Order: sequence, then structure tokens, then C-alpha cells
Amino acid sequence: MPEIAIPGYTIVKWITDGGSASIFKAVKHHYDKPVALKVLLPQHVESKDMLRGFYREVSVLERMKHPNVIGFGGWVRVAPRPTLELELFESLTVKQLIQKAGGTLDVKTTARVLKQAVEALSYIHSQEVAHLDVKPEN
Repeated sequence: MPEIAIPGYTIVKWITDGGSASIFKAVKHHYDKPVALKVLLPQHVESKDMLRGFYREVSVLERMKHPNVIGFGGWVRVAPRPTLELELFESLTVKQLIQKAGGTLDVKTTARVLKQAVEALSYIHSQEVAHLDVKPEN
């Protein structure tokens, strides 16, 4: 697990690294609330382009209010690197669902997953935003 301490939170576990950030499961102090923290990777802290993209993501996330879109909790202003608090949604990814099912999903599960994804993407599109990283892992 990458080492990081963020005041006001207890890091429970590292979840994953993406192209620009690490995602951690954490507990928010005083609320005893589990959250996800998205922390900009150290190699991107000095990159104006990466910072601009991170800030742009905040402006998009602040507007998103849909049951199939991860909720935005706000900036973590005391973090050592740019950090966002997000709703923690613990579930298998579509990729993991397919692997767990032995490589193929049944029709009912496929329809349920696609319906949720289409509803989320339709909502995001209605907000004049294009999701640039649609894949089974997301």
C-alpha cells in the first residue's frame, strides 16, 4: 500500500492506482464515515496539465447528482497532495463480475448492469460532460 497520511482521515486500505491518482478507502474522523479518497500521484503534483485536469474533474463532480454516479464529498484541503473525497461504493467492477462468472454474464445480470451504466452515462451526457474512461474496470 502506498504510504500517505491525510489529516482528518484514517486510511483503511489502498484500492487502486489510475493514470493520475491513487484511490484509498478511508474513515472520516468525527463522522466515523467510510469514504474514498482520490489522491493525485506524487509524480503529477508539479504538472500544470495534470493539476488542471484534477481541478476540472472537481467542477464536473460537484454538479453530478445521480444514483449511478459516485457522489462528490469535497476537497480535502489539508492533504499533502491534491485530494478529493468521494462516496465509497464497494462492489465488484464489471470486469470482476465477468471473471467471477467464469467469463460470461447471464442475460439478466448483463441487462441490469447495462441499464445502470446507460442511465449513468445518459445523465452525465445530459450535463454536457463526456466520460473519457468508460471500461469494465470503472
